[in-house]
Amino acid sequence: MFVREKLSVDDIKREVVESGFIAFKGCKTNRPFEISVDFKARFIRLGLQALESFHLDEIEIYDDTGSNVALRKLVTVSSMYNDDIRYDGTGAVNGLRKGGCGFHTKREDSPWLVVDLGAIHQISKVKVFNRDDDYFVRALSLRIDYSSDLYCWTLVHDNWKILKGLSDLKLTPREEAIYHACVFESTLPRQLVKTLKANDHETAKGVLNDVNDAIRDQNLALATHGFRKTFELIGDEAKELIYSELSRILSWLNDDFGVNAFISSGTLLGVVRDGKLIAHDDDVDICYISNFSEECDILSEREKIVDFLKSKGCNLKASGVAHYWCSTPRSLKLDIFTGWIKGGRCFMNPLSIDGLPVEKILPLANKCVNDIQLSIPSDPEALLDLNYGLEWRTPDPLWVFDWAHAKRSYKFLYFK
Repeated sequence: MFVREKLSVDDIKREVVESGFIAFKGCKTNRPFEISVDFKARFIRLGLQALESFHLDEIEIYDDTGSNVALRKLVTVSSMYNDDIRYDGTGAVNGLRKGGCGFHTKREDSPWLVVDLGAIHQISKVKVFNRDDDYFVRALSLRIDYSSDLYCWTLVHDNWKILKGLSDLKLTPREEAIYHACVFESTLPRQLVKTLKANDHETAKGVLNDVNDAIRDQNLALATHGFRKTFELIGDEAKELIYSELSRILSWLNDDFGVNAFISSGTLLGVVRDGKLIAHDDDVDICYISNFSEECDILSEREKIVDFLKSKGCNLKASGVAHYWCSTPRSLKLDIFTGWIKGGRCFMNPLSIDGLPVEKILPLANKCVNDIQLSIPSDPEALLDLNYGLEWRTPDPLWVFDWAHAKRSYKFLYFK
C-alpha cells in the first residue's frame, strides 16, 4: 500500500504561491496587488469570501492606453462601517494613496465593492492598494470579477483559488490547516488547534507551530484574536513604547483621576512570571477599581473616565462586551476593564464573580520593567490564580480565557 510523504510547510507555501495567491499590502510597503488582464467591461466588482470587514486604500483600473479609468468614478459598496458616509467607496478611487482605508464596510458575509467605469473599456491592468498595517490580512480573500451589464459576471482573479480544490487532495487535518493559514484564513486552523487541545496538547502545539512557521515571513502569528503581530515579533523599541505608555495611562488614572488602576490579565502574567510581555500574546490589559459599589454609580464613573482619558488625547470605543478599547496618544492599543469593591471583596470583570479579598488587590504595588514602573496588585499571584488557575507559572500558548460566565456575572457592565 502506497503511503505518501507528509507535506512540509515549505511544500505547501510553494504550492500556494504557484496558485496565484498574493499577500498584497499598500503604498508604504510598495506591495500592491497588480495583475495584467485583457478584457472589456464597464463594471468591476471586488469582494471578499469570508465573514469580514472589507477595506482597501485605493483601486486603479487601467485601459489599453494606460489611463486609470476608475479615477473618480461611481462606486457602490455593500455597506458602510458605522453607516458613516466617509466609507461610501469614493475614497477608494480618488487617486490618493495613503496606506489607510479608502472605504470600509461593516463586518459581514462576503462584503463587496463595485466600480462603474461609466462605459465599456478595454482593460489591461488592475492594481489594488491595501492597508499597510496588520489588518491587511482582512482583504486577502479578494475575488475580482467584471461585467458589462451587472447581470453576467466573469472571474478575473480568486486569491483563495487554492482552497477550492483541497477536498480532492486527501490532506491530513494538519496539512489542511497549513493551506488555510498560508492564505490567512484563520477559522480552520483555530478550530483544529482547539479540537486537538482537548485531547492532545502537544499535537495541538505542534500544529500551531507549523501554522506560525507558514506565515512568519509576514511577521504575523496565529493568536487569540486571529493573525496578529505578537510581542515575539515586535522590536525592543516597540516594547519600550508599550511599557512607557502603560506607565503613563496608569499614572493618569491613579494620580490624576483617582482610581486604583493596574496591569491585568496576560499583561500582568507576563510581567510577574517572565519579567516581560508574553511572547505569544498580542494585546495589553489594565483594570481599575471603581470608587463606588452601586451599579449606577460605577457606570457613571466609567463614563467620566472615558471623558477624562479623551481629554488626555486618547481615543476610546466601547467593545462588543463590557470593557473599553483605548488608543493612547502614541497609538498603544489596550483594553480597560472595570472592577469594584463590596462587602470587603474586590470583583473584576471578566474574572470569576467570587472575586478576591480587598487586601489581595489594594494597596497597589509597583513592578519595575525595563526601568519603567508599572502598577500591580498587592498580591499579584492571588489574582493570577483567580484568572488562570494554579498552573499559570507554566507557559501555555494554547490557553484561552473562558468567557462563558462573564455576561451572567457582569451583565450591568455590558454595553447595550
